[in-house]
Amino acid sequence: METKDKVEILLHEYDTLRDEVVQRYNAIQQQISIFVLMIIGTLTILSTYSEQRWGWSLFLYLLLALGLCVFAFALRINHLDIQKINTRLRELEADINQLAGEQLLKWETYWSGAVTGYFNPFRRYPSSRIDDN
Repeated sequence: METKDKVEILLHEYDTLRDEVVQRYNAIQQQISIFVLMIIGTLTILSTYSEQRWGWSLFLYLLLALGLCVFAFALRINHLDIQKINTRLRELEADINQLAGEQLLKWETYWSGAVTGYFNPFRRYPSSRIDDN
């Protein structure tokens, strides 16, 4: 198999995994929206009926706690899967760059939040020029 064919196959896997990351982030956004709507609905019902029926309020609190557990579990699963995918993307970048003989793919290796940190306002970003790292 020629180098060009190997690079093409690896790039296809790279594109597929990048799409998977985007889909997982979209799923997280949808989960957040659903949970926020659930909180708003529960609080609205509680503020309306809490003085009349304490059993109903207890049920809604338990339902909200269950929803929070499911939400946290789903977020954790997505986060772990995204970390695994990003690790594989860094491996693919290294393989493709080695086969190409140049530093063509850099995002996951040099720029992603897993490498540079997520909440550091003083971080120094690497160069974006092709001839640099």
